[in-house]
Amino acid sequence: MRTGFDNEKYLRMQSEHIRQRIEQFDHKLYLEFGGKLFDDYHASRVLPGFAPDSKLKMLEQLSDHAEIVIVISAGDIEKNKVRGDLGITYDIDVLRLIDAFKERGFFVGSVVITQYSGQAGAMAFKGKLENLGIKCSEITDIIFTHLHWDHVYYLDRFVNADLHVQRTEYQFAVNPIPLYYKSYEYPVLGLKPQFDGRSFKLYDGEAEIFDGISVYPTPGHSVGHQTVVVNTSEGQYHCCGDLIFTYDNLKPVPEMHYDITPPGRFLDIVDEWNSIVELKKRAKSQEFILPTHAPEMIEIVDSKRVYGN
Repeated sequence: MRTGFDNEKYLRMQSEHIRQRIEQFDHKLYLEFGGKLFDDYHASRVLPGFAPDSKLKMLEQLSDHAEIVIVISAGDIEKNKVRGDLGITYDIDVLRLIDAFKERGFFVGSVVITQYSGQAGAMAFKGKLENLGIKCSEITDIIFTHLHWDHVYYLDRFVNADLHVQRTEYQFAVNPIPLYYKSYEYPVLGLKPQFDGRSFKLYDGEAEIFDGISVYPTPGHSVGHQTVVVNTSEGQYHCCGDLIFTYDNLKPVPEMHYDITPPGRFLDIVDEWNSIVELKKRAKSQEFILPTHAPEMIEIVDSKRVYGN
C-alpha cells in the first residue's frame, strides 16, 4: 500500500505556518478544529499514512503557547447525543477530553456550552464540571471485565494503576485468533494495544480483589470475561460488562423454552448462555445488574445516582 499522507511533513508545515500567523496577530491566534483531535480514525482510513493523532501531535509542538477551549452544544447535552465510534455521550466525551489534554501537557482553560436556553441537562453538566478534581494518575486500581479495545482505551493515562483481569482473557488478548484481531488491536494490523507493555494481576476463576469487591467468570462474550461484584448497604451490584447488551437479554422466551434472550454477539453461545443464567441466579434483581452498553446506563449516569447509600 502506498503512503498517501506524510505525517512529518504535515507536522512541520502546519506548525511553522501557525507560528507565522501568531506573529502576524500580536502573538494571539484562535484556531478552531472541526472533527476530532484525538482518535481521528476516519481520516486515517481515507488518508493512508495519516495517524489518528496527527493534529494533536502538531499542537504538542505549540503546547507551551496554547490554551484549549472545549465547546459543546447544550442541545446535544439535553438529548444525550452519542459518539457512534466510542459509544459515549458528548458530555462524557468532554470530561474524557479534559483529562486527555491535561495528561498530554495542555492547559484546558474553559469549557463553553453553546446554544444555552436554560436546559436542565446543561445545568447539570455545568455542575459536573465544577466538581472535577480526580486525575487519571490518582487512580490506583482498574478491574477489567475483558480487554476488548473499547474497554481499555486510554489506559496509557492511568500510569499508576494496578490492572486486574482473568488469566484466560489476558492470554487470549495477547495472542487472539485472526477473527478477533480488531477486538484486541493485534499488532499485525499495524495497531498497538493499549495494554501493551503493562503488567496485570491475573486471576483463575472467582476471587476477592478487595474487601467488598470480587469477581467471578462469565465467559461467552470473550474467552475470559468476568463480572465484578461490589458489596453495598443496598446489596451486591453486578457490573457485568458486555455479557449482556440490554436488559431484554435477561428475559425468557417461553414459546421457545428459552430462559434468556441471547445477545446477537458472542464468542461462545454455550458459555454466554450459561453465564447469563448464572448472573440472573446471583443478582438480587435486575436493578442490581449494571451492563456497560445498555441504553439505561446513560440515564443512570445522568441522574448522578450514588449506589450503596
